Amino acid sequence: SLNSLFVNIEHIDISINLIEYQTNQNLFKNLNKLKHLNLSSTGLSSLTLLDFEGSVELSWLDLSFNKLTIIKSNDFENTIGLNYLYLENNMIFYIEKYSFSFLQVLIYLNLNNNELKYFDLNEFNSKFLRHVHLKNNKIEHLDGDKGLKKVPVEIFDVSFNKILEMNLRKYFDKINSIN
Repeated sequence: SLNSLFVNIEHIDISINLIEYQTNQNLFKNLNKLKHLNLSSTGLSSLTLLDFEGSVELSWLDLSFNKLTIIKSNDFENTIGLNYLYLENNMIFYIEKYSFSFLQVLIYLNLNNNELKYFDLNEFNSKFLRHVHLKNNKIEHLDGDKGLKKVPVEIFDVSFNKILEMNLRKYFDKINSIN
């Protein structure tokens, strides 16, 4: 497995490879020095197939252009140092409650081009979150009246959605750019 061969590795890019993911493969477990991981376009369909336990330095994770459909509440529990998370161009239609609560130093989140119908900024604990990209989903309801009190978002892109209800109005003054 990768973790026994690359104990000191900081950057892994295996994008644009069709990987056969198997349960309990532990590909990324205990890669203590891993900072950047690119798994873009690898055919990944579930984050439960990945194990980031011990990857405490991981700050940049690209999971874009895959087949993800659901983000589960414990998918990111071992990525607490993550600053940049790329989830665009998947098929994500559902994010379980508290899925992003472990990401307390997250700065950038990209969920563009998915199938989301609802998004809640209240789920975030990061005091550093600056960029939230939700362009081209199917979002009808946005919520964040409590989340924006603690999350200093500067760019919030929800263009090309189907927004019917947006509970953010009284917090617009905290956002520098809304699309």
